Amino acid sequence: MTGKSTAPNSQVKVKAKAVLFDVGHTILFPNGKFFYDLAVSYGSSMPFDDFAQLGARVKEKAYRENPTNPYKMWFTEWFISAGVDSSHLPAIYAAIRQRHEERNLWDTLEPSIPEVLIRLRERGFVLGVISNADGTIQQMLQDLELDDYFKCIIDSAVVGIEKPDARIFLKAARILGLTAETCVYIGDQWLIDGQGAANAGMMPVILDPFEVAQDVGCLRIRRLMDILDHIDPG
Repeated sequence: MTGKSTAPNSQVKVKAKAVLFDVGHTILFPNGKFFYDLAVSYGSSMPFDDFAQLGARVKEKAYRENPTNPYKMWFTEWFISAGVDSSHLPAIYAAIRQRHEERNLWDTLEPSIPEVLIRLRERGFVLGVISNADGTIQQMLQDLELDDYFKCIIDSAVVGIEKPDARIFLKAARILGLTAETCVYIGDQWLIDGQGAANAGMMPVILDPFEVAQDVGCLRIRRLMDILDHIDPG
């Protein structure tokens, strides 16, 4: 099994031994209410659901155009497109920084994650995490009482390798005692997660709740729970 040969949205189940996850925008999402309330306080009148979908679209664009540092591009286009005057952007950036320092913005669990992890383990899959992060992923997952589900938790700041470098994916496979070809990797960005996993020989899957990643070269799912429809243990 390899990610390179898997057709997008294929309904054919593939055999795998392990499922590995990204963290940001896959297991944990930014606090949508914080961003929405901030936009409204600076003049946006966009309904919440429209604001959330807009955020997904501009995030996808920002990560494709500037994958190493997408955040300013993402936040700028998100708030301006939501009707916020650009003169408020410095105050918005300051509010986002302050909120993140006080409490990590990525604090909202993907709704199906606890059940997904339980069901994957019950079916015999080994689980792991590979995240481009700042050295805090182990503690973050521990605080959420999710760390015990994972046989390996790889934080790029700890190991000194970042996605999409294939070596970080291969390191996870070695820790699990498996070949990369027997592993599925679920993330949210094709350039960072999808291509990196595929280049290492894993099957990449892109989590795309708002269906904004239209031209990725692999399977897309709207909820993590959907992965259960596409893989079998073996």
